[in-house]
Amino acid sequence: MSKEILYKAKYKGWRELPKEKWWVEGFIWGAIGGTFIIPGGFGICYDYKTGVMTAKAIEVDPKTLCQYTGKTDTTGRKIFENDIVGFEDCASTENGYSEHSCAGQVGWDDEELSYYVTNRLSAESWEVLQECTVLGNIFDDPELLTEYL
Repeated sequence: MSKEILYKAKYKGWRELPKEKWWVEGFIWGAIGGTFIIPGGFGICYDYKTGVMTAKAIEVDPKTLCQYTGKTDTTGRKIFENDIVGFEDCASTENGYSEHSCAGQVGWDDEELSYYVTNRLSAESWEVLQECTVLGNIFDDPELLTEYL
């Protein structure tokens, strides 16, 4: 089973667009002078007459680049790196276990070579990614992390 290699990032000029058009999702393409995403349905084209290769790509803000984890949340929404996810977690108390609503940021761990979620009380990251809901992302909604602490 292979993981779909997919990215999302904000358009380079995202501040001039309505919020619902800030993000583009697709395949990453690095080129001289910028970072680009080739959205799904587009691709690289080769003109056999001229020998020129072109791509229908959108320049993005490289600081907002997020890779797809290969997982979807409880609603079927794709989970990306830097997403903020909500999940139920439990902590040990004197009277047993206590369940809490938590929110954490999805990140990548270079040492473990896996995705993780911050603010876990006891659950492992892979468990959280199995049963979470995407609430937003760290670029647009950083306050979501503090609402659940």
